[in-house]
Amino acid sequence: MKYLLDTNIYIHLFRGKFNLIEKFQEINLDDCVISEITFPNCGHKKVENMPTNASQF
Repeated sequence: MKYLLDTNIYIHLFRGKFNLIEKFQEINLDDCVISEITFPNCGHKKVENMPTNASQF
């Protein structure tokens, strides 16, 4: 199953809310995507800055 992460999920993930880190560790991050609109809203300018596995959150 694929998961589209919106801005709210992204913000909650990096604030450590709602046990999202644990939930992301249960799924394959290859199944998670961020829209072209959400990505720049979260302050990222380069794809290289994105975590590649759940332990990097």
